[in-house]
Amino acid sequence: MKFIAPIIFIGTALVIVFTFIQPMYQDIAILNARAAQFDEALNRSAELQQIRERLATKYQNFDPIDVGRLMALLPDNIDNVRLILEADDIARAYKMRIHDISVVNEDVKTPQNGRGAVATEPADDQDYEKVTISFSTEGSYKDFLLFLTDIERSLRLVDISTLSVSAEPDTDVLTYNISLVTYWLK
Repeated sequence: MKFIAPIIFIGTALVIVFTFIQPMYQDIAILNARAAQFDEALNRSAELQQIRERLATKYQNFDPIDVGRLMALLPDNIDNVRLILEADDIARAYKMRIHDISVVNEDVKTPQNGRGAVATEPADDQDYEKVTISFSTEGSYKDFLLFLTDIERSLRLVDISTLSVSAEPDTDVLTYNISLVTYWLK
């Protein structure tokens, strides 16, 4: 009888350890690991906040005119209407009008696949997107060259992707079909 009571107590203690204390200890270890991850994330967040504040201070020290020019060169949103209005204002200065406007959003890139063929895939890995704006205008060749020079000198980054010229019979007026590619940051 003397030996039965200690054996029962030791057995009960082992049952309590393995059924209650051991799982609680494992839960506590998991929670401690998660707390360490949260502490690390909090430390990284504090570091990122400091970096953000330093960059914000640098950004505020930039000349606002230079920032405006940079935003005009490569904006952070697409503003097709403004680009079309700017092109129309330039054309109007040379007594030309823009018409037959179309806008095509370019959301694919076309890399070469090694065999010379072009493979089309989504352009999610790029920091920028592009849009093609096509339009027509009429005018003299001299005025059109001046128009193109002004488009080239504008702050907005544009590439002329296609240009076709056709002549009206018995007139000095030429019709120009132009496609411009412009870019913006995602």
